[in-house]
Amino acid sequence: MEHERYHPLQPLEHRRTINADVYYQQLDCVNEKLCQKPALVIRKGVILQHDNGWQHSSKQTQEKIRLLERKVLSHPSYASDLAPMDFHLFRSLKHDIRGKRSERKLKMAIQTFGHKRLLSHWAAVDKNNGDYILD
Repeated sequence: MEHERYHPLQPLEHRRTINADVYYQQLDCVNEKLCQKPALVIRKGVILQHDNGWQHSSKQTQEKIRLLERKVLSHPSYASDLAPMDFHLFRSLKHDIRGKRSERKLKMAIQTFGHKRLLSHWAAVDKNNGDYILD
């Protein structure tokens, strides 16, 4: 089954965070853009996917979603039992990119991080004779 994904939002300004008010405005923006594409809405309806963070589960947000007559496909925001390696990966990456101000330095830090991870992964596979790696 093929699904269409639609992301009409722009990234937030530097150092601005999502709160219930911002998310409420984003829901309005998404709804407005979707109304311009009725084929997306009419064919299968709209399902919003977001985690269970407080800004997504606030009374204000739930009421807005109800008024827009949208369905929600939730998933946990911090479920370390689902993908423990990802949480370690991003925590490590966050550490490596901290303090990088220019785009060039940021890209270099990410590339270096990726190369280090790849090399350590290859070493682990080699050490394990090509078998699965269990953490």
